[in-house]
Amino acid sequence: MKRHLTLLAAALALGACSTVQDVAPLPPPAPSAAVIEGSAVYVTNAGRNVSCAGLSVALMADSAKTQARMMALYGSASHAIQSVEVVKARSAGLEAGAQPLNTAGCNEHGDFVFNDVQPGLYFLIAHVRRLPPGNVPDDFVILQRVSVQPGETRQVHLAP
Repeated sequence: MKRHLTLLAAALALGACSTVQDVAPLPPPAPSAAVIEGSAVYVTNAGRNVSCAGLSVALMADSAKTQARMMALYGSASHAIQSVEVVKARSAGLEAGAQPLNTAGCNEHGDFVFNDVQPGLYFLIAHVRRLPPGNVPDDFVILQRVSVQPGETRQVHLAP
């Protein structure tokens, strides 16, 4: 028994003397994804319904270059509404911009969802249409800048 205790003590002593290898620290955990839930439905002062139903919403990363493009197209880098015709005309003289990170279709109620969004700043760009169609341009684009925090479910209503 004494011999077993001596061997155990020797093994423990040798283990304590062994060198410890440098181990790289673990990377920080990725921030938990967020969700953006929204709608693009409203009624104009003239009583006409406007909705993105059957159309789409684009999610664009916020950057200095994207902000400059939003200013050129919409006259704002935070919130704006412009006719599709005006935005197309303004874009003709600009170099191509970044592609959307994602797009979401609007359901029949004008609701949309972006899941698994990394925390940060974004632009939402929604194509909306006045119903019933009239004699004036009825297609518009709504721009809204949004921020999302880790794990947040952000509710957004896109309207003028």
